[in-house]
Formats: sequence, C-alpha cells, structure tokens
Amino acid sequence: MFRPKVDVLLINQVVQTPSKTFDTCVALVKDRFGGDVSIYNIEDGAAGKAGFPNVDLVRGSAIVYLMNSNEQPVLAKEAKKARHGAFRIDLDASDIRLRLRRLDRTPDYEKADAHVFNRLSATKEKGYMYFPYGYTYRMAGHGPLDEFGFRINVDLDKIKNRESNQKLICTFGGSTTWSIDCLPSETFTAQMEDRLNSLAIENNSPTRFVCLNFGQVAYTVLSELNAFILFAWQLQPDIVVAHDGWNDLLYGCYGDQYLLQQRSIAYPCDLEPWAEYLHGGAGVQTTKNGPKPYPFRSPPSAIIRAYFERKLQFKAICDAAGAKFIWGLQPCANDKQNLSDIERKLTSTDNPANQDDWKYVRARVPELMRQVGEGAKGSIDNFVDVGAAFADLDPNTQHFSDNVHLLPAGDREVALTYCKHIASSFYPELK
Repeated sequence: MFRPKVDVLLINQVVQTPSKTFDTCVALVKDRFGGDVSIYNIEDGAAGKAGFPNVDLVRGSAIVYLMNSNEQPVLAKEAKKARHGAFRIDLDASDIRLRLRRLDRTPDYEKADAHVFNRLSATKEKGYMYFPYGYTYRMAGHGPLDEFGFRINVDLDKIKNRESNQKLICTFGGSTTWSIDCLPSETFTAQMEDRLNSLAIENNSPTRFVCLNFGQVAYTVLSELNAFILFAWQLQPDIVVAHDGWNDLLYGCYGDQYLLQQRSIAYPCDLEPWAEYLHGGAGVQTTKNGPKPYPFRSPPSAIIRAYFERKLQFKAICDAAGAKFIWGLQPCANDKQNLSDIERKLTSTDNPANQDDWKYVRARVPELMRQVGEGAKGSIDNFVDVGAAFADLDPNTQHFSDNVHLLPAGDREVALTYCKHIASSFYPELK
C-alpha cells in the first residue's frame, strides 16, 4: 500500500493560470507523488522550443501537464520516457474539484488490479462500486487511494504491529470525513494527526499518533460500522472517531419507510437503481423514479431513533474491540451564526443549486441535527458536538463549500475540536 516518493516535472502550458489554481495543482501533485516538483511554465519560455527540461525521466520521475481539455501536450514523445507515467490536470474542466488523470484521460488509480471487484470497475473514475459487503466509492484523481477508495497511503502491516507509544486513531463518516473539497494533507484527519503530534513534541511526550481516514462518500453509520469490521478491526485502533449525522438524517427523511421505521436502516437512494437493474424491477416505484422533490416518508422521531440505535451499536462494537469511541456530530452551515458572503450565496434557497430534488428534505436536516445534539449532550460519553464549535467562527472566512461540505479552513476547525477532546479526555499530558 505504501508508495515511494517520485520526483515530478510539472509543465504548465496554460497562459495566465490564476495563482490560487496553480498552487492547488502543485499541492495536488505533491500529495499524489510525495517527491520534489520541478516547475516549467511554457509562458516563461522555460520549456517547449528550448528543448526538454534537464530531468532524468527514465529513472524515477513522472510528468504532469497543466492544460486545457482541447490542448495537446508539448513534447509528448519525450513524456513517454517518464518511468512513473505522464499525467494531466485539465484546468477548464466543469468539475469544481481539480482532478489528476493519466495523459490518455484514464483514471489515476493504481489499485485497479488489486482484487476482482476493482478489476470489474477498473475504468471507472468516480462513483459507487459494487462490493459484496455494502459498496465502495471511488474518487480517483484527488490524491492517493487504497484498494477500497479510502484516502489511506500507509503500510497497514506496520500500523498493525506498531510500537506501544504509537496510538492509532481511525476516523469514520461520509464525504465530509473523506473531505471532498480538501487535498489529502488538508483533511481534518490529516490535520488532526499533525496537531496531536505537535502537541506531543511540545510537551515532551513520547506518544505519537497515526490517524487513518475511513470516511467514504454517502456513508451512513451502518456503512461506517461495516467498514470498521472489514478494514479497521484487525488494526486494533486506540480511538475511533465517528464523524457523522447529516447522511443518516437526510436519507432517513425520504428513504424507504419500512426499512427506516421498522429496521433502523438508512441508506443512499442511489443504490436503488442497482436492484432495479439486477432484478428486472422496471415499473416498480423507487425513491429515484417516484415523486419529486423528494417527499418526507418518516417522522423525525423515527429518523432520530434509528440514528441513535445504529450509533450506539457502533459504540458497543468499538468498546468490545478495546477502542475508545468518540461520538461526533458533524457541523452544517446553519451552525455558523454569521456566514461569509459567499457562504450565504452558496446555501441560499434562492441558489439554483439548492432547487433540486432534495430541497425539502435538506431544509429539515439542520433542525434534526440540533435535536440530536440536545439529546446526546450530557447523556452520551465522549460526545463531541462539532457543530456547536462552529457557532462563533469568523464570518470573514469561508469554511463551507455548500450546506455541509467543508473547505480546508473548515476541516481545520473540525481537527482542532477533536484534538481538544482527545487531549483533555485521554492524554492529559498534551496541554
């Protein structure tokens, strides 16, 4: 699973690339390859007609082009010498998240041949992937991924056999734990690891921390629980952080009422078409082909009860595994009392992006989140209401990219909140 550092030649052939966009590209490349990055701007005449830059591409390098989608790479024949491949980042892509692709636009996913279910979906860059126990989700091109789509890039055998002073923290949750608007080093999981280790060094503590991100797009608590058993149990984590709430409460509003009310099962309705296709269920009404905007199908009491039941189940399993369980409640934009100007525009009901099929059920979730917070506060051990920590954040800083997803500044606040609880509750030597 561990990948060695690879030196990268970055050729920018887009004239007048915005500095912020360029910096993000460089950070994405560094997160992906981990080695030194040599930068050549065509605009400055540093490459192109002057000849190929003096970099040994045969032995240990990759090449990355910053380009527009209709452009051809300069010096493409020479790029074929790059031992670790040639890649591209299309700066004019419609996707708001920059994505690293191979030069032929195939997904940048090194684990496509890891197991049979990856081989069956090898050409897929983004989306749900069938897996015999639930599902996996792949978002290739945003940094290293493991064999199951998690943002994990360490040798798990070493983690399993770690020294006694090394503590393992595993984070679980949905897309806000995967941190879809952050680079790998900007996720709250990565920032939490950096912060805890800095505190340990500052306080002359021998304890060191490794934080692994088991967040995945659309995960509910049931999916987190499943992922813990499948992928984290054998690692024997010292602490488990379950950072969630939004998905369970949102899906609980409009998913199948029997599954939610009678069986406490919340799930992403995107999975219903799988059954429709596999079992020839055309003509059967599903959430996806039924009334829109999505109507409410379950009462708030049933939605919250199902969430608590599954969260308590996850806690019981972690307790049995010897891991300390942190019951996290994620933030949403409504938690921030004074939004920035751009946050107000992004979350406004007048924003066309919010006039979709989820507009009614989405509007209900913040209220349900606060009810969960009130119900858990004082009655659940190691409950951390991250949303409450967002109440007084600076309105001049953009933390949210929409109603629930966070930018790096937002993930920083999440990391600080969890670090404060971890230090005060479990490692008091970390002042």
